[in-house]
Parts: sequence; structure tokens; C-alpha cells
Amino acid sequence: MDIEIKKALRSCDSSESLLLLLQDVVAEELSPAEVEFIHHVIIKTSPEYEYTVAYLANHTIDSLSRYTSVYCAIKGQLVNSYIGGYGQYFQEVLEPGSGLIDAKPDMIFLSLLLRELAPKLSNCFITLTPQERKEEIDRVVQQLQEWSEIAKSRTQASILISNFVRPAYSQAGVADLQQELGEAEFYAELNLALLKAFRDDQRVFIFDMDHVLARYGKERSFNAKMYHLAKIEWDEAVYPLVSAELWRYIFAIKANAKKCLVLDLDNTLWGGIVGEDGVHGIKIGHGDAESEAYLDFQYAIRSLIERGIILAICSKNNMEDVEEVFNQRSEMVLQKEDFAASQVNWDYKYLNIQKIAAQLNIGIDSIVFVDDNPVECSLVKEALPEVTTVHLSGDPSKFTETIMRLYEFEKLFFTTEDKVKLKQYQQNAKREQQKQAIGNIDDYLKSLGTRVYIEAASKNNLQRLHQLFSKTNQFNVTTKRYTPSDIETFLDSDHWQMNIVQVKDKFGDLGIVGLYLVEVNDAAARIDSFVLSCRALGRSIESCIMNNIKQDFLGSGKCATLQAQFCKTAKNMPASTFFADQGFVKTAGDENEQYYEMSSDSFRLLDCPGIDVQLQQEEQL
Repeated sequence: MDIEIKKALRSCDSSESLLLLLQDVVAEELSPAEVEFIHHVIIKTSPEYEYTVAYLANHTIDSLSRYTSVYCAIKGQLVNSYIGGYGQYFQEVLEPGSGLIDAKPDMIFLSLLLRELAPKLSNCFITLTPQERKEEIDRVVQQLQEWSEIAKSRTQASILISNFVRPAYSQAGVADLQQELGEAEFYAELNLALLKAFRDDQRVFIFDMDHVLARYGKERSFNAKMYHLAKIEWDEAVYPLVSAELWRYIFAIKANAKKCLVLDLDNTLWGGIVGEDGVHGIKIGHGDAESEAYLDFQYAIRSLIERGIILAICSKNNMEDVEEVFNQRSEMVLQKEDFAASQVNWDYKYLNIQKIAAQLNIGIDSIVFVDDNPVECSLVKEALPEVTTVHLSGDPSKFTETIMRLYEFEKLFFTTEDKVKLKQYQQNAKREQQKQAIGNIDDYLKSLGTRVYIEAASKNNLQRLHQLFSKTNQFNVTTKRYTPSDIETFLDSDHWQMNIVQVKDKFGDLGIVGLYLVEVNDAAARIDSFVLSCRALGRSIESCIMNNIKQDFLGSGKCATLQAQFCKTAKNMPASTFFADQGFVKTAGDENEQYYEMSSDSFRLLDCPGIDVQLQQEEQL
């Protein structure tokens, strides 16, 4: 760690300055002593933690909490830790006054060693019959299912359960693979059973410890001496790897995933410079190491489309040359239509990135920019610090690993909307073309043939609901970030009504683009959340939804008063006048927080040209 940064950290006295200083620290390069130092500084600044992780285990896990706290702080997130008693994972969730319950964790990480959970499997595996081994799989998985149900009922946390690490050596030696349910097969079956047991659970996720330690090396990861001395299972070098993986889950649970990957072309998407080397001189395809490295890189980028990531091009180039590459080089994995936006010119790249964000109607902070040129990367970092800038340097065979290691695209789930995201942006481009051709906004809206479907939300929608609460910024009146557990509570309560909004038009299905959450009382209803995706804005859809809310609560006589609130953030200005525009009367508040009200004897419905509304009020399951 840089001496100047270390000196500044010693005198650091606030969370803000701490996070600012840590921006220049590379987590992977820290020594154990430096991790301890930074962890001490974090505690000294007495921060207001944004997130709490509880660690439960049947082995000593204290060091992991420190490494994770430091790693997350370097990434800009202050994470508090609760460490449960050794082997007390059941007691922690069962006892009403336990430290775990009092800590109110956002996430629980459970790590159990099979040697402690089922000693005969570790010590006498070779003596057990295949049936006895199968029974142990069932017993272990059942115990974890029982524990998770209790943990879910007693806490609001998302839960990570570590899977089981196959030992570096099998008791039967090389003959193990010839045995019926030998160790290799046993651990594969055990982890597969664990995976299947929780695959459909919205709050429990499997942490692939076996895979993490395989990347490092099973033999190197286990510290036998420290295990026997203090039940410390892992070598010191393992903690940075596990903490980095934990951060990916924390990031994904908070649903902060970036939306768009903006790519340079020359020496990034292919080898060489098309303007100098010519269309057939650039490196892409089979035949040599460099060309194949760029081919692998394109395959890796192509996989991001399936995860709902939008691709865009930002290149200093001649457009004619670029089009020739896409048209003439059949080896290209990525085609021109795979990119939702393109800026190919000689302007500053930070200006072109801003144009791409405007064209796609996304925030600058939703973008990851990848380029091989250190000068271009530096300019973008300085001009647009909200953009995650990735400099590709050196051997192109390392590019694929670089892109796959990015945590910025991590999501807990892939929704239907994610899988068709590129298609939706292509449809938006057609809508924009029609808008420009027609000119008159009312005629344009009528020409779309928009159909809005409003229905009660259910637990089948939980993944998409969580995404909308967590990721929607522009048209989000309060920006409340509800967890899957919170959403389940709303759906199970008679005092809350949550509806989802799906939109279709002649160009295609926009998917579930919005939701609203209303707290229902005897005399009044209160709009807690009103969320609409940016791709549905500018079409009177928000007014159409509000018309339904007014009619449902005021027009039906269900309530005498409808209340609402707007909380100002740096990004939700498009929603700042929403309630006033809808006819609500401001009753209190200031610039940052405003309260509104509408009565049953004064509400009015707004005109929404060309929109057909379909209501389907279902029981919330």
C-alpha cells in the first residue's frame, strides 16, 4: 500500500474521507498486516454502516469478517460484521435474544465443515457403504433446510450457505473414481442436492466455496496446523478470495448491477487498427494465438447479452471501416445488431459516452467502459467518475478473464426482462423512428397501440419486483430499496396492496416495467412507492397507472383520502412534479421531501391518448 495513503489513513477521522482514500487501494495487493491496519481505521472512524453481514460457522471464521469489511470498504461499501459463537449456528437463530437477532443482519453467511458436521464422512469415508453415504447426503441437506427455514422466519436477511469442499486427496486414492459413490461422486452429489434444495428459494443462495478454493488450489487452501491449534480451516491467502466472492453477492443482493458495456474497437474487440491494417489485416478468428484470444473475448462479451447487459460501441474510427469489418469478417462473433447504440467518430470518448447514455435513456453510472488506450481511460475516469472504466493492457489472452471477473454485472437472478433486453432496446429504436416520422406527439402515442396490464403482484414476480425497487432511479418517487424479505411481507399483508404493470405495443412487449405499493387504512390510503422503468416514460403510462390508483381507492369509495410522498434524490428529478401534475395538493414538506393529498370528492382522471388498460386483480399469493 502506498506510503502516502497509509499516512493519510492514520489521521483519517470520517467515513467519507476513509472511502475516498481507499479508492486508490488495490485489495488484492494488501498484506495481512495492511488488512488489519485498514480494519482498525474503519472501526476508529465509527462509521454508520450501510450493511451488516453475520458470519455463522462450525470453524473459526473471524479473519474472514475483517477481510470482507476491508474489501467492501475499498469498493465503497461500509459493512458491519457479527460473528456468531463457534458452532452455535442453530442456537443463534433459535434463541430470541441471541446476538444474531439483535444484530438484524442484511445477510447471513453460513459456513459448515463436513468434518465437524459429519465426522465419519471425513474420518472413515472409505469404510461406509454407498447406502450409508447416500443417507448422509439426505441428512446434511435436510438439516440445512431446517436451519434455513428457522433463519428466514427469525430474520429479514438474505442467506448464503457455503457448499462443501471436496478434499484435495481421496481416501481411496486413484481408485476412488471406480467406487460406487466414491468421494468425487459423493461431493458432487451432495453439492448438487444442496443446489436443488434451494434453487427456487428467493432468499437462500448457495455460495460455491468448492469452486473458489479450486481456483486457488485445494492443497494450498487448507492449513492443517492452524486447524488443529485453533480450528482455523483456511490458509491466510484464502481470505482475500472468499471476501472478493462475498462482495459479489453483497453487490448482487443490493441490485447495483451496471446496465451497459461500452466497448472500444481497435485492439479491444479485435487486434490491430482497421484504418491502418485494413479489414482483412485485423486479428480475429482462428489460425493464430492473437486472433483466437480476441475471438474468445467476443464470446465472453456475447454471453453478457444473455444476462441482460446492453452493448454499445465508442470508437475513434471511420464508420465506413467499422461497417466493413462487421460486413466482411465472418469470424466476428459479435454482429452490428448486437449493439444497442454506437458512437463512431473522432470526438472525445467521454462526450460520446454521454451521448450513448442519453440515447439509451440510462444513467452515466450504469455504464462500464472498456478500452486498451490508457490515455482514453484516464480522460473518461476524470470526466465521468461515475463510469466504471476498465483498461485492457498487455496480452489479449487475459482480456476474457478481465471481463468475467467484473463484479459490476452481477445479479442474483435472470428475469424474463433480462433475456430480451437487447430486443426491447431495438424495439425502442423503432418507436423513436416512428416518433420522428409522425412529429405530432398525440398522433405518435395513438399510433403505438399501447396496452397496459395492471394486476396484483405475487411471489412469482418477486425477482422482478426486487429489481424494480433496487435499480429504478429516474421515476421512483421515494427510492425505497426493499429486500426480497420486505416484498414477501407486503405480499402476505392485508394492509398493503402491490400491483405490477406490464406494457405491450405494436413493436413488442416491454415486459413488467412498473409497480406501485399502497398502504391501506380505514380512512386513507398512502402511496408508499411508485416505480416506472425509464423505457416506459414519455408515453402517459404513468398517468394511466395513477388513474387506476385514483379509481381503485377514491372512485370506488374504498378510502376518503389518498396520500403520497416524494423524496428528492440526485437521480429522480423526472418524478419531481408527478403528484402535482396528477392533481394532488401539497400539504407539507421542503425541497427534499414533499407530502401530497387528494380527496375522493376532488379527484380527476387524466387523458391518456391511445392507451388501452387491462385490469386483472388477482389474489396476492
